[in-house]
Amino acid sequence: METVTRRVGVVGIGGFSLMSMASTIEPLRAANLIAGETLYDLTFLSSQASGRSSVGLQIPGAVPLRGASKQEFIIVVAGGDPFAVNDRALFEWLREQDEDDATLCGVSGGPVILARSGVMEGYRMTVHWEHREALIKQFPNLMVSRALYVRDRKRLTCAGGIAPTDMMHALISGDQGAEFAQKVSDWFLHTDIRSSTRPQRGSVAARYGSRDKHVQAAIQFMQDSLGDSFTLEDVARNCNLSKRQLTRRFQEDVQTTPMKLAMVLRLETGRDLLGTSSLSVTEIAYALDFSSSAHFTTLFGRQFEETPTAARKRLRSQNKT
Repeated sequence: METVTRRVGVVGIGGFSLMSMASTIEPLRAANLIAGETLYDLTFLSSQASGRSSVGLQIPGAVPLRGASKQEFIIVVAGGDPFAVNDRALFEWLREQDEDDATLCGVSGGPVILARSGVMEGYRMTVHWEHREALIKQFPNLMVSRALYVRDRKRLTCAGGIAPTDMMHALISGDQGAEFAQKVSDWFLHTDIRSSTRPQRGSVAARYGSRDKHVQAAIQFMQDSLGDSFTLEDVARNCNLSKRQLTRRFQEDVQTTPMKLAMVLRLETGRDLLGTSSLSVTEIAYALDFSSSAHFTTLFGRQFEETPTAARKRLRSQNKT
């Protein structure tokens, strides 16, 4: 099979954390090494806002944004005070990349840069907890989660630190398969892969009691695709299984079916958004691919034995204490 190389452009904003940067790019480098070929062609890009890391190191040989070849995946890594960045040329370039159908990724303070560029409207996202309240205050209509990372169509956002290792595991798993992604994670002794939507929990296996790597990969795929319409066939294809094989594995491993668990994931994410965002119930319903707010409300009540409105009131009260 012919190798498909993904062109990845990385923009380091002055003050970026070395840990966030390394956690983002090292899994891609290791994937190339393990595969023995270039799966991810990394190019470091520079802008007016680029600069040294938080400990004074600088990435040499970065290519100016306008001098770079076409990139299909753009990663912006930022730290310090991303709200102080006022690089209009960078913002304009990111909007152009969006129009050119590139996938845009923000790490640590990077999601703030994406938001200020105007490319996060209508997408679910996350950001480092240090910046979350300021981001919501400046952009009250954004869907800002407390998750480790969020993948919503052509957007990937991550809280930074070591969380990008979990995000990249999911990305590599989607591109190259769960078995190969596990090899990359094992390379870094990263054996406890964390769930994207439950930062206070451990791995997918710990949360659902799963011991089957195919089931874990399927759950990860579903978590990363909550804003999209996907079928059982889509999930099975991602795991290189038939629909019947995947359903049997789910029933044996976690005692439910893939699509029933997918619905639980959507409802749990909806509950998280009720407590952490200013979005209306209708906006949350459509963001999570429910057919209507009534449909969302009905299923929410069956799952949690309360209405979305009651859940929002309770969760906001808890957040104030």
